[in-house]
Amino acid sequence: MKNVYLILFLGLVCFGCGKSEDIIVLPSVVTQKSVTFQSGGVTLYADFQNFSSNDELGFLISNNSNSYVNLVLENPKTGQNSISLTSGLYLNQEYKYVAYIKTSTEVYYGLEESFLSTGSKDVSFVSFSPNKGNYHD
Repeated sequence: MKNVYLILFLGLVCFGCGKSEDIIVLPSVVTQKSVTFQSGGVTLYADFQNFSSNDELGFLISNNSNSYVNLVLENPKTGQNSISLTSGLYLNQEYKYVAYIKTSTEVYYGLEESFLSTGSKDVSFVSFSPNKGNYHD
């Protein structure tokens, strides 16, 4: 009798498995540590896998729990992606961010990360026009 159960069990295991085409691979996203710059600004990083060209990939960033700014990646690639912010950041403010993949039916999020802002990058003028003027005008 034990042999009959063993044969039935092995039969279910061997023949009950589906074909490899039946396996669904879901998108995955891993939010990674950011890099802040002493001169101001931050770069956010994430690893994205198993997404299609129609999916939206990006980051949500917030300095409070009530509202997020959506930063969409323009040309995402499989693997590590990043986006840099150089303006709109407040000095010594804690920001929270999360990476995401938005498909036609679901949104997949990485884990939330945070960073302490060094502020926005200072504005520097390369040139301006007109570059000459009169003091009394």
